[in-house]
Amino acid sequence: MLPPTLQDEITVLAQDSLVPDTVSPDLRRLLDETSDILESPAAMAVFHTLIDRSVEEFVRALEAETKASRDGVVRLANYLPVATKEAEKIAHGVPNQYFQVSYLFSLWV
Repeated sequence: MLPPTLQDEITVLAQDSLVPDTVSPDLRRLLDETSDILESPAAMAVFHTLIDRSVEEFVRALEAETKASRDGVVRLANYLPVATKEAEKIAHGVPNQYFQVSYLFSLWV
């Protein structure tokens, strides 16, 4: 999740005019610690669980809002408007039900 090389880190830092283009020893230590935490098996398990729950919520929304045609078949064209609306909710929804699902799950675990 973090830039893998020193050059990539400097490139990212250079994109922000308020941050110096060098990595101080304190920042290096913080980046290394953050990277270790994010790459841990526990963090990966939580990440995968949150993604699974969010995808389940998305599928639930698609199923609930998509209407079948007279012959009982759901066509791709019926899914697209619903998927577009859900994508808008994911990106800009307030309150955001996808983050709420993830947050509630994290409290439950």
